[in-house]
Amino acid sequence: MITYSWKNIEISCHHRMYNKTNVAFAYTAILIATDSDGNSKEKKVSGGLGVPSDNFIDYSGITKEIAVNWIEKYLGANFDKLKNELESELTTFKILKFE
Repeated sequence: MITYSWKNIEISCHHRMYNKTNVAFAYTAILIATDSDGNSKEKKVSGGLGVPSDNFIDYSGITKEIAVNWIEKYLGANFDKLKNELESELTTFKILKFE
């Protein structure tokens, strides 16, 4: 089984944008896929967060959970593609580790 997690999440913010203050507008993050043996692969992603909606969140209210939800939302269908690519990298070759 492969699990996915995020690290190094960066949300870019601007003091004034779209007639709002303290606006998050872009992201960069790394998606990590880890198999049951502890092997992992990573992919860096980045993109824009779109125009703030009516339920706008000031950047002081952004949590990691909110940031992850935004990233996955704005990746859209590319999120599944990204996970499939990482899974393929983990399952195409078997990695044996010895210490």
